[in-house]
Amino acid sequence: MKPHKSNPLPRKIAVAAPVLVLLGLAVISLYDFTFAESYLSTRRASPSSSSPASSPSTTSSSSTVPATSSASPVSPANSSSSSSSASPLAAVVEACDLTKGQWVRDDDLAPYYTNLTCPFIDDLQNCMKFGKPSLEFMRWRWQPDGCDLPRFDAACFLEAMRGKSMAFVGDSLARNHIKSLLCILSQVAEPVEIVAETEVDVTGRAVRRDFHYGSHGFNVSLFWSPFLVKANLSDAALGLGLWDMHLDTADARWAAHIADFDYIVLSATNWFFRPSVYYEGGRAVGRNGGAGGAHDAPEMQVSGAVRAAFRTALGAVAASERFRGKALVRTVTPAHFENGEWNTGGDCVRTRPFRRGERARDAVVAEFRAAQVDALRETAATSQRNGAELRLLDITEAMELRPDGHPSRYGHPPGGSVEGSFVVDCLHWCLPGPIDLWSELLPSSPKRPAAAIAAPIIVLLLLALVSLYDMNFSTTRYPHIDRVSSATSSSSSASPPASVGKACNFTRGEWVPDDEVPYYTNLTCPLIDDHQNCMKFGKPSLEFVRWRWRPDGCDLPRFNAERFLEAMRGKSMAFVGDSLARNHLKSLLCLLSKEALPVETGTSPEVDVTGRAVRRDYHYGNHGFTISLFWSPFLVKANLSNATLGQWDLHLDTADARWAAHIAKFDYIVLSGTNWFLRPSVYREGGRAVGRNGAAADAGNSTELPVPRAVRAAFRTALGAIASLEAFRGKVILRTVTPAHFENGEWNTGGDCVRTRPFRRGERKLGAVEAEYRAAQVDALRETEAAGRRRNGAEMLVLDITEAMNLRPDGHPSRYGHPPGGSVEGSFVVDCLHWCLPGPIDLWSELLFQMLAAHR
Repeated sequence: MKPHKSNPLPRKIAVAAPVLVLLGLAVISLYDFTFAESYLSTRRASPSSSSPASSPSTTSSSSTVPATSSASPVSPANSSSSSSSASPLAAVVEACDLTKGQWVRDDDLAPYYTNLTCPFIDDLQNCMKFGKPSLEFMRWRWQPDGCDLPRFDAACFLEAMRGKSMAFVGDSLARNHIKSLLCILSQVAEPVEIVAETEVDVTGRAVRRDFHYGSHGFNVSLFWSPFLVKANLSDAALGLGLWDMHLDTADARWAAHIADFDYIVLSATNWFFRPSVYYEGGRAVGRNGGAGGAHDAPEMQVSGAVRAAFRTALGAVAASERFRGKALVRTVTPAHFENGEWNTGGDCVRTRPFRRGERARDAVVAEFRAAQVDALRETAATSQRNGAELRLLDITEAMELRPDGHPSRYGHPPGGSVEGSFVVDCLHWCLPGPIDLWSELLPSSPKRPAAAIAAPIIVLLLLALVSLYDMNFSTTRYPHIDRVSSATSSSSSASPPASVGKACNFTRGEWVPDDEVPYYTNLTCPLIDDHQNCMKFGKPSLEFVRWRWRPDGCDLPRFNAERFLEAMRGKSMAFVGDSLARNHLKSLLCLLSKEALPVETGTSPEVDVTGRAVRRDYHYGNHGFTISLFWSPFLVKANLSNATLGQWDLHLDTADARWAAHIAKFDYIVLSGTNWFLRPSVYREGGRAVGRNGAAADAGNSTELPVPRAVRAAFRTALGAIASLEAFRGKVILRTVTPAHFENGEWNTGGDCVRTRPFRRGERKLGAVEAEYRAAQVDALRETEAAGRRRNGAEMLVLDITEAMNLRPDGHPSRYGHPPGGSVEGSFVVDCLHWCLPGPIDLWSELLFQMLAAHR
């Protein structure tokens, strides 16, 4: 019987309407797409020379530091101040000061990128990869006083930077910053790193790295210059090394290229603590405390050297007649070591930001920031050669409040270190993390052409108009999955269901590398159980998300959450089985989270003898779609007869009423469950013991029966209950067994799954037990159809994922489904049975989608 076709017009209107609205917004927007001064309200420097007011949160030994905006401009031509205590940064407030505010929690905030979507994250800041215990540091945004800070728009930024160039000059925090920017921009485009013959300095670091965005003609460069001025290592044997710093000579490795750039971001303070002798005019004029009595030079404050170095660097920029761009000084960011320093046991284990005023500003940080600001003022007051703007990117206050955003011990594998010395890192910043604020505060000025905004929206409109002709969820769009033949077969060794032979067989194929990003991550989907949250607990290799299933002879379309929800409008779906049914359901919910998040309904769920909720329901209100999960690991009636032995009585001829009583309420029922059949069990039919498995104690002189026979009987009973219910007119989908991948032992004898890539086809044969279980499932479905027990019009389908999943030993949590020292549900320490989310299990919903499309 052909299914009734509903009127597609309402759906077509529902699709077209929002696109028409977008067009209207685009037309309105054509009048003003200024990407800059309206995007970031900044304080502009006053040409007057009045003394600044003291900032209540900042004190300095050298001068009072004014409250400045995120990128306050100081034009050399307009500045008339000549002393460090004058006020070239006294501000005329245009709207609000983006540098003053607080961090507020935002549970709806998704990071711009993750370690799976951005390939530029260095391991040292890859906190997700190495299992930082709490990822709550991602869920806070900076809220300036009196206004909102817009989200970073990667497309607008790249458009503003078209044909331009930007340089980051400094130490490892400059590298941290550039990697953050590259990752944010990766939403729109990824650059090509231009690799020539790279100069390496005495520390082993590349002096220069260049990244090119060909589509925009935009270059971003990184210069390693931790002192900004000329420096050489004069004594490598002394502690962290003894450095000669020429405070009056800019480091030519970057300064020789000033004219090549439109924007230069200067930063550096951390290396100034290294033992150093200070030179001016080639003569030693001082040293810091770490240098001992070198050259009999007097000891100078480190902040004085910072001030001199920044003054020299800014002076080199201001003196370059060919430079007409903007130079930004990024202010110092604090470390957050507590209970010791980096080399004396200190750590940073806080899991939330400080509240404003909760932490006083560190005196050294205050002095360093004041030195940077003073250097900027003095340069602006004395340098007038070019039209360059000197600006302050002031992130000190915001970052002082973020002790939770550092890698701590999670910037390297257990037992490793950071660049040979750090074990605990409370100086650099996790990516993604609070450091992304620095790029949000970067100033930009060009207008974005209105056409650049409107063009893609007009294209969307045209696509929508075309789509009005055919928005049906049709069978012609998607290849078919094999439907079980109604031909009879009863052998447990029987072949898989006969193919209808349409298009291609999705169940046969291989896993191939895929650079597509996963549908979701543990940050974008809040529904992942910890047991499958492999990212959260630091699974060492995340390569398992970089493979896709390629069927023989065709391609498997990507899962389309919007279409799936539209197809399910007004319908209901139940997943029935054990913890792998829950694993599957959570995968589907996460796939759908790109479009909508459900509301979990129900108040006090029934809890069974194992402590698990018998039923959980998730409702998508906008689509009238409900997904339910029924905990029924045997599918049939079962009771725990001996808790000491963990022995069960399985009534193989009686479906579990906890789900079977609700069959008629669902349009789709997905059945699965094999793993619990290995538990000690006595099999009953008609209330009488008819057998047991090998693990069970003898009960009533019952004979031992093969476990696959019990599996076959249970599935036959479950399918029969559905087929015999006249009120059910939907589809039942039998999901086949998935193998575990324990190697060198079982789950309780030291086995593990440490492989990092899929098996190739033919590299691993399907285990005998899994083959028998799959045959038992398929036979049960065939026998149900052959017995003519279908009183209704229900369809019975096989979701055959056994072969595909047999090839994925890399997709299990292993030891990374719980914190170190923990376990999975009280027993598992190593889990090679369930599947990481995201991961290979997402294939199950991709195939389910195609199956429902093909059998609509």
